[in-house]
Amino acid sequence: MRHIDCKFAPDLIAVAGFQFSQQVGTFLICNGQHVQQYGTRIYWGDGGDDPMSVIGPFFKGKLKATHTFSHDGVINISGHVQAVCYGKTYGNPGPVAFPDLSCGKGKITVYESIQLKSFSVTCGAVSPCKTAVGGSTTINGTVSLKQASAGTGAFVSTSIAMPSSLGSTEPYLIIKKGLDSGTFTISTSKVARPTPLLIVVHSGGVTLSQRVMITPK
Repeated sequence: MRHIDCKFAPDLIAVAGFQFSQQVGTFLICNGQHVQQYGTRIYWGDGGDDPMSVIGPFFKGKLKATHTFSHDGVINISGHVQAVCYGKTYGNPGPVAFPDLSCGKGKITVYESIQLKSFSVTCGAVSPCKTAVGGSTTINGTVSLKQASAGTGAFVSTSIAMPSSLGSTEPYLIIKKGLDSGTFTISTSKVARPTPLLIVVHSGGVTLSQRVMITPK
């Protein structure tokens, strides 16, 4: 049985110029119990390095790290963990030290944040969309940027602001390199009475929104 282990999560993403602060991987130290002391380190691939922190209960083994990347690109990261476990757990009278164990290699795709030019919504062939039947009509949101992405791609955050329970969408839209627009889908829930739905997008310091009235059948 391995008493100490670590690995990075796949498909990590960040936005250049904005703080990245989230779970980056998982670990197992001293089988999740009887830990006397431990240490962690992540190397960001841009010359920086930081300790990682633990999210939630220690035995669940979730590692969090915080960093701000100055430019976009695919960044290779590495890291390690170490621990000293109470020896009685392993049949030893004294502490048992587990030296630095590599978390392996990981990567973070860092996207650009480009100012928004416009945001529109459609319901089927209807544009602009002002009303939609809850639970049966799919709403498409189209975002246009002030300029195309010249790097890795552009990151646009997307959300349902009011009420959040009335609709759902992916938390972000990635607009690929060389393109200046992209489309995402919003699904809606059934309603008993007409209810306004606010859809919000944000990128490059610009926030735009559209309001759609969700109606019962």
